[in-house]
Amino acid sequence: MSSRSILGVATQIAINSTSPRAKFPGMSGESGNASTTEANQTFTSRVATTFSNLSVNINATGTSRNVQFRKNGANGSQVVTIGDTLSGIFTDTTHTDSIVSGDTFDLQFNFTTGTAPTFWSAVMTSLTSGVDSPSQFFNSALGVVANISKNFYNAVGSNTGSSTEAQNQIKIRAPGKARSMQVVVSANSVNASSTAVSRLNTADGAQSITIGALASGLFEDSTNTDTLAATDLFCVALTAGSTAGITYGFKYQIDSTTSLFEIAGSNGFTNVAFSASTRFFAIFGSVESATVTTTESQAQIVPGIPLLLSFFRMRIDGNTMTGTTTFKLRKNGVDAKQNLSVATILTGLFEDTTNIDLSDSTTNLNYSISGGTSGNIQFNFYAITASEFIWQQLEDTSSLLRMWKNEIVGY
Repeated sequence: MSSRSILGVATQIAINSTSPRAKFPGMSGESGNASTTEANQTFTSRVATTFSNLSVNINATGTSRNVQFRKNGANGSQVVTIGDTLSGIFTDTTHTDSIVSGDTFDLQFNFTTGTAPTFWSAVMTSLTSGVDSPSQFFNSALGVVANISKNFYNAVGSNTGSSTEAQNQIKIRAPGKARSMQVVVSANSVNASSTAVSRLNTADGAQSITIGALASGLFEDSTNTDTLAATDLFCVALTAGSTAGITYGFKYQIDSTTSLFEIAGSNGFTNVAFSASTRFFAIFGSVESATVTTTESQAQIVPGIPLLLSFFRMRIDGNTMTGTTTFKLRKNGVDAKQNLSVATILTGLFEDTTNIDLSDSTTNLNYSISGGTSGNIQFNFYAITASEFIWQQLEDTSSLLRMWKNEIVGY
């Protein structure tokens, strides 16, 4: 039986108020860098996949609003059309879109008149063809680097990297193979070759891309792979050929070797200031200070498939908060089991290795942040490990028992 995963597309996409009133968000990328140039945001797949359950969380402004799946630069079958003045989560439960290796895919957010709407998030279910484990697609926003140091990136939302590798490493909990590393270059004034590499446990990985002087477009290592084991530390890096600027974004694919996959996002080294109110943010994409909201409904997504969730983890890179800061997984507006407590000024990797949460296909999921009395906190990378599960109902003398049938490595 094939396993499905989910692809978190974007968070808080603000559509242009003037023509062209359409934007293409990075697939799992940063909201502030949604582009009017589709070629900057398409993902070139190297695996046959079927997408379904396109779901969108949107506010009430704008007219004639829709979100369209795009395949090879043309409209696909999935489309979510939202009636004027309506807000909330809307899903296309009817259509599917299938792609093969070499196809490109992305989403297009549209509206016609009025105040530009805000698309809080979008999510799709993906089913990898012919295998029993899911493939995942990750990419970063477009960013600019203007120095010749090796800069490191987690490439799961924000494209704000740093020269400190530990700040950008992703702790792997879903074993698999990272492959098809791609770099899209939209502008390049560097007059020497630049080099992008994968990084595994603080050393260069197997994947490498050379970007020629002044070259732009899509570059890919279609040959090499990096094998990722549970607890490995993974990221990507770019060394520019000179101090002139290059505008680029990373993309890569991870083929899981189990039923597990990662739902991940990043904060981009943005400070989130203390607030007396509990605030909420999405479980994927890019979370910045502007997207941490006191309105929980704006942060919620529905996964489209039932999930088992574990290993909620977060890398804290800056912390001037006085008092303990608490991060929690939320289900349908209520605290779930998984949580992280970060004491005054502590930094580093925090992980809940004890608790497990279950959700069904229509559960509203998000995170919350609360606590502290003053100061700021940065959480550059955050993730939760997931697996699709199947409920089987068995008749009992007293009730219908719900039994989970799925193999989860490590339990």
